[in-house]
Order: sequence, then structure tokens, then C-alpha cells
Amino acid sequence: EQVAIDYFAKLKANGVNVLTVFVESLDLSSTPIFLEPSPGQSNPTVLKFLDRLIDLAKNNDVYLLLRLYDTFYYKDNGYPKNLERKWADTYWYKQYHKSSPEGFFDADLYESHKNRMKILLERYRNEPHILGWDLVNEIDNKVRFNEAGGYQARKRWVEEMVRFAKIIDPNHLVFYSFLTWDPKDANYYRASIGERIPTLGGDVMDTKRYIGMDAAFAYRLPGVELAMPHGYYAHVANPWSPHIPDYAPPLEIARGITYGFYQIRDGRPILDGESSPNGHLYERIYGQDGFTEGQDDKDFMNGAWLHFAAGGAGANLRWPADLRPSNFRNTVNQITDVKRAFLKTFKENVGDILWQGDRLQVSTRKLGDDLVQITRHDEKSAVVYLYNQTGIPIQEVTLSDLPKAEAGEIKVINPAQPANNVLFNQSKVPVGAGRPAIRLDRPTDNAAVIVRNMVLEKATPIPPTPSNSDGIIADRVWIKATIKIPGIPDSEALWQFGGDEMKNGNRAVWGYFYANPNVFDWGDENNPEVFVKVWFDPSGRIDVNFFHVSGPDIEVLSSLKEIITGQTNTVTQAKRYARHTYGQGNPTSELLETPEVSFGKADANPRHNPVPVQDSQIGAVIQTEDKGAIDAAWHFGGASTTKRGDQVAWGFFYANPSDVSWGFENNPDVYVKVWYDVADKRVDVNFFHVSVPNIRVYSGFSNGNYDDGSQVTKEERYTRHVYQK
Repeated sequence: EQVAIDYFAKLKANGVNVLTVFVESLDLSSTPIFLEPSPGQSNPTVLKFLDRLIDLAKNNDVYLLLRLYDTFYYKDNGYPKNLERKWADTYWYKQYHKSSPEGFFDADLYESHKNRMKILLERYRNEPHILGWDLVNEIDNKVRFNEAGGYQARKRWVEEMVRFAKIIDPNHLVFYSFLTWDPKDANYYRASIGERIPTLGGDVMDTKRYIGMDAAFAYRLPGVELAMPHGYYAHVANPWSPHIPDYAPPLEIARGITYGFYQIRDGRPILDGESSPNGHLYERIYGQDGFTEGQDDKDFMNGAWLHFAAGGAGANLRWPADLRPSNFRNTVNQITDVKRAFLKTFKENVGDILWQGDRLQVSTRKLGDDLVQITRHDEKSAVVYLYNQTGIPIQEVTLSDLPKAEAGEIKVINPAQPANNVLFNQSKVPVGAGRPAIRLDRPTDNAAVIVRNMVLEKATPIPPTPSNSDGIIADRVWIKATIKIPGIPDSEALWQFGGDEMKNGNRAVWGYFYANPNVFDWGDENNPEVFVKVWFDPSGRIDVNFFHVSGPDIEVLSSLKEIITGQTNTVTQAKRYARHTYGQGNPTSELLETPEVSFGKADANPRHNPVPVQDSQIGAVIQTEDKGAIDAAWHFGGASTTKRGDQVAWGFFYANPSDVSWGFENNPDVYVKVWYDVADKRVDVNFFHVSVPNIRVYSGFSNGNYDDGSQVTKEERYTRHVYQK
């Protein structure tokens, strides 16, 4: 017990205030310790241990995340330390006759799961030092838990257990941890349904064999209050091997957290609940293949700050594997004093900031080959971290990703130094694009910037009389777009109204902005730069949706007449989708990253719709809930040839009202822009999802069958099919 007392004292001294705790000890090969050895019979040893642990947490200002199931150890013959054990020790095997772990999520076990969880939910529901319940550890990990139940069974299990847990204990966070958190790893269980996967022999992923989760399951399942991915990317868990991709593990953690941050729609926090070099898995220690303890310490420090700056809730949680040769596989693993000191510096500098979650924004800027700046701000406070992979001297910092404001205080520190680490500390400093750089007192190879009490410059009101380039929607909604190209003056885009229709109480208004042909040689009335769809919902909500279909950055602005000041974002090739919402409290805006969805060979041949660009043909299939897959109807918008000789055509797909009751022609579901670049002799077929259902899109030429296909969804809105001509 003294080890635990001393450990908690160390945590308190360094400001570490969150621990994850498994409620069972199934890692012991000889005598596994179950929370509930038999139905209705709790283990008093486990409860005594948890009671004492909570007392230590209370005394040391630590909060516990209790992990109710760890399916790692339910897999027979799956781990060298654990051969032929564990599942056969469970009462699901003994009393309920589930012969393998694949029965874990079966509906006839629901009551046994609820009864088991109820033991702890009732015992600790009024305990303030429990932060939350991790219902199941890495629910999507096919390696750890066979193929139990498949995707749908796992999802139903989680939905049912979340509802149950919140009824019994409404006081604590309820969530689950997962590995499938990033579509970049399109490899079997990290693939999306409908995606063609090389590792499956070119087959399309379907729900039957899909045992992972999609972004909606990972980040937006109703009732779940914390998103907890485990960031074990290959080069995070195995730093002894060359980096794949060839950038550093801390940046991979930051990229993944940012992806999740922008997938979340309801403001729930995101926290990397487990990651680190995994010496136990790879049987490696410090000193092998160039990976040293010093490198691990540096990665740990950078990872903590990057996780936070990228939108995470605090620093990420480290699996405390001790990779020192003398301690390898020591069961009493703890993070070292050096790592705890890094966390102390982190906590002392950002731990007291109260963030406005509904206004939080994250951005990344590459400043050089080895220098990346990640910014987190909520218009009042900000943390900016400079990740310096090769240690080049940093002498100044530019805060151009912050809104234009006066900062009440700016402090720049070297987070690697526990003392004498302040490099700049001043009050009333102007920040934002175009403002002078901050000159540091001395060069540094590590820099974290903490900005407090920003006072924004007043928003520019919309002119009382819109100019000709403003879009006036239904005499109430105003929209405007400005094309921004470095080195030349900003140019207001011109508005082209498309259509306006109401059906079943819903109203859709659409159109697009295009570049002034008197300013740009590629400007043309039939060359959209930003598609727009405004949705008037019967509830009173108004969504103003902008879809970037251009090359340069474009600032988009909207407002209601009665509000005067508006919402604004800059849409780009990386962040093509912006949405401004009115009519439900304060107006809000969001700007989402839109990576290109990969495309492959067409798997269907829906209705062909000719497009007058290089004999192109396109089609789409809408996956409806009520009618299944239906061919989308095509609305051809127009075509032209620019002054430069580029060919362009545009239009949109919509749900045919003869197929579904909610379909109508002036309600675009997928915008399309087909572009032939005369200089590159390349055809780009661009599809932009503007709807709710998943939609398969196809393109090709006048040869009877489509060449390529892909899927666009609410989470992955943009895809491009590319052809060299």
C-alpha cells in the first residue's frame, strides 16, 4: 500500500489529476481477479481495493476514469502471457454457455452486463472523484477481441449500456474507448462501410464484416459525453521502426485529435485515453534501434502540449510502460519523475484556463520543413505550440491564426525547462493576422504560448444596403463571398441565384458565387467558386451552407437582416465546408476539414447523365432509409469555356420526388463541378455532399460503364475523380 500512497503523492506534487483504472485484474496469469466471479456475486477484494483507491484519489486531488470491461483478456490464446485463459473463466462461458468471446455482445447477455455494471454505478454514483465510466476498453479492436458481434451488435450494445448507465448514475461521464478514430488508416477495421479495401482483395467493406466503427459511432453517438480514442498509431506504439508516415509521433497524435475534434458536433471533449511506446507488445527497451529514454521524454512532452493545442481535453493519458532495461516488464510501472515534471509545467501554465467549448477553434500552420505551429483558441484564451522537430533556434513567434484582438497577457515559455523558462511576458499585446511578431528574450528550441483575456476587435457590420455582389436570400438572409489571393487585392465574388422551393414545411434556396470575369481570366458565370444551400427548417432553424469548389481561399459571410453583424469563415481547399446557423439561440458557425475521399473502380452502373466536358458522364445513388438505394435525379446547371480555354460544367443531383416524399428538384443533395484544365490536360470531377443520406457517386466517359466511384457522407463530404486526357 505504501507504493500507492507514495505514487499518489507524486502525482499531486506535479499536478497530475487523472488516472484510468481497470476494475478487474485479468493480466495475472495464475489467478485472475474478476469483479463479479459469478452472477450476482461481487468480489469483496475488488470493492475494497476500489474504495481505498478512491480515498487516495480524494486526498491527492486526483480523478479516476473507471474502466468497466477490458476485452483484451477475454480473448483465448491471443497473448503470450495469457494462453488458454480468461474467457473460459467467465460466467458467460460457464453459466450462459457462450463458447467463445464472440458472444459477448449478444442481446441475451444484456441483463447480466447491466447487473454487473450496476454494482459499481450504484456504489459510486455520488462520488465526486470519479470522473467517468469507460464502459468497455477498445470496443473496436479486432486484434484484442476477435470479431465479437460485428459492427451492428457492438453499436446496439453500447447504445443500450449508455442508456442504462445514465439512468443509474446521472452524475458522471459515460463513454467508451476505441482505436478506430481516423480514416487515414483504411485497413480492414479502420475502413468505412462501402469503401474498397486492398487488404480484402479489393472487396467493398460491408456491415457484415465491419467490426470497427465509423466517425458517427466514434464521435457522435447520442448520450456519450466524452470521445476517447487510443492513439496507438504504428509509429507511436513502435518507435523503434522507421516512421510511417515519415513525420514524428507527436504530430500524428495532434493530427488525429484534430480530426476527432472536427468530427464532434455536440461539444463533447476529446481525450487520447491511452498511447505510448509499447515495449511489452514489441519486446523492446530503450537503447534499441536508436530509440532512447531522452527521445521518449521529448516525445512525451511534445505529445502532451500538441494534444492540448490540437483540441484535446488536457494532456493525453500515457500508458506507464517502463522501458528501462533494469525495469522492463516490472508490474509496478510508473511514468518517470522527468515526465511528471513536464506535466507539472503544463498544468501550472494552462490548468486554470476556463475554455468556452462552443467557441473553440483549432488550426495548424507549417512554418518550415521541421517547424509546425498548432493553435487553439476560443476568442478569449489561446494556447499556441511550436513543434520543433530538429531543434532549430526559435527567436520570434507570429500569432497570425488568432482573431484580431488585444491580448491582456501573453506568456511564452520553454516547456522543457521546469524553472527559469519564461521567454516573453507582456500585457496588452496586439495579436492576429498582420500584427507584429513576438520577439523572444532569448532563442529557444521549444516554445509554448499562453494567451489570456483577449478582447476582440469589433466585428465589421454588414452594410445596410448590400452591393451587387451580395446574395440576398428571401429578403432576410444576406450572404457575401470575397476571393483572397496573396499579392493582389481582394475581389468580391458575384452571386448567381439558382432556385427557391418549399415542401412539407421545409424550404431550400440555392445558388453560387463566381469570380468576376473582368478581374480573373478563369472567371465565368458558369464556373462556380462557392456553392450555397440555405435550409429553412420548420423548427425555425436556418442553416447557411457554403461549399468551396475553387482554388483560392474565399471568405464567406452571412447574416440575418435583424442581426446586423454576421458570421464569417474562410473556406479553402483543405476546409471546403462552412455552415452558419441561426434561429436557435446565438448564431454559430463551423468550418470543417474536408479531406478528399478516395475513389476506386465503379461498383455499379446507375443512370448515365452526360456532361459537356470531354464527353464526361456522371451518376449517383442515394442510400435512403425508406426505399433503399435509388438513382439520383440530375439537374444540369450550365457549361462554358473560360477565357483561358478551360472547360467547366456544373449541376447537382437530387432525390426524385417520385421516389421519396422528401425529394424536390430545388433541394440539392450532391453538387457537381466538372473541370477540364487546359494546361494540365486533366479532368477533375468534383462531388460535394449537401444532404443527409450516404450517396455513391460515379463518373466516366461515353463507353457504356462508369470508370470510377466513391461515397460521400455528412462526415466525408468531398471526393474528386481525376482523369488525364
